[in-house]
Amino acid sequence: MKLALMSAPHPAALQTQAEIPAFSWFEPILGLVVGALGGVSGSALLGAAPTHGLELGALFGLTFGLFFTRRATNPGTGLIWGLSCAFLLWVILPAGMMPLLTGAGPSAAMLQDARDHFPELVAYLLCLGLPVGITLGVRGIRRYNAGQPAFRWARAVVAGGFSGTLAGLIFSRWMYIGEFFPLLAGFGQLNSRTLAVSLHFGIALLIGATFGLLFQSDVWSYGSSMGWGLGYAIFW
Repeated sequence: MKLALMSAPHPAALQTQAEIPAFSWFEPILGLVVGALGGVSGSALLGAAPTHGLELGALFGLTFGLFFTRRATNPGTGLIWGLSCAFLLWVILPAGMMPLLTGAGPSAAMLQDARDHFPELVAYLLCLGLPVGITLGVRGIRRYNAGQPAFRWARAVVAGGFSGTLAGLIFSRWMYIGEFFPLLAGFGQLNSRTLAVSLHFGIALLIGATFGLLFQSDVWSYGSSMGWGLGYAIFW
């Protein structure tokens, strides 16, 4: 999905090195608190010990606040960086690296092992990466976005919503031939075809509009739009 392109220079070029705020401990501490709360929530969802989630979430939030605060300049970039870091954490801990380091070695069951740990991936993304990234991104609006062009709601909602709806039409082949609605996976069987089609396009519109709201200041070319759009679509 792509938003309308603009010819102005990228906002990052508008902020000189001297204008970058000095380091503050507020963001790491904020990340620690939000990460700890998210870790406890993730443990509750997984049925694990809350102390493990508390420690892991606090460490994740603190690390993200220390090393990625200046990247999270708005909710959109904060979300993508948070999700990426949470995915990396899942790869390092339960999914693959830790079994190798503990001597388990590669095996034919590695794919099945990753599937068995999929609920943890969902918890890492939704309870750690999403809240920590968005929270520090909201904080970054005030600290790092001085001098950027004004946010345009019409461009975000109209262009983004149109792009999402257009993308939903791509699935029409499967919708009308195979009765398969990719965006409705997990909703269960819907009795009404009209309801299914309406819900399908409603979700497509929601994805496109929220993409425009979150990433308007980050998509300034075809490449950046494709990159951010792909990452956001994988998250959905």
